Amino acid sequence: MKNYLDYLEKRRSYYELDNQVKVDNKEIEALIGKVLVATPSAFNMQSAKLLLLFDEKHVEFWNKVNATFDNSINKTKFKGFVEAKGTVLYFIDRNIVGKMQDRFPNYKQSFDIWANHENAIVQSNIWVALRGANIGASLQHYNPVIDKWVTEEYGLDKNFELLAQMPFGNIISEPEPKEKFPASERIKIIE
Repeated sequence: MKNYLDYLEKRRSYYELDNQVKVDNKEIEALIGKVLVATPSAFNMQSAKLLLLFDEKHVEFWNKVNATFDNSINKTKFKGFVEAKGTVLYFIDRNIVGKMQDRFPNYKQSFDIWANHENAIVQSNIWVALRGANIGASLQHYNPVIDKWVTEEYGLDKNFELLAQMPFGNIISEPEPKEKFPASERIKIIE
């Protein structure tokens, strides 16, 4: 448990990244795959889908994102994105959500919420797992502006909803600490 909490506490938004990670692509792919499969979902829905881009494909992706925004992404952040090792794109498979809504009509409205919960847990778990492998990452949201070309470029199902992008790579520098409220101000205990 201590290792998990250590990794959780070290997990930060890393913007200064490069591609000099000490873990090869296959190991990163295996790590992300294990985390995805191990992450729970309501009714075992498993609606979270990922697209994993490495090296040149990763660079092409970020250059196209920046071009989509008229090359206006903050230059320091963009440098860390494009010079990183890879990117995870996170999706919800709306086909699966729809099937679950049809199968369990009493919970129809909840499946959208639960699919988002599942995806958030997958994102967090992968972020922590990458940090445990000494790889930094940040979570970005350039969707929905990039949705159309992402679907076309990568031949994705039109019912895949893009939620987030996570560039990851070798950590060049640690971000400044952020103020956190103590748990005692956020938890009410009733005994």
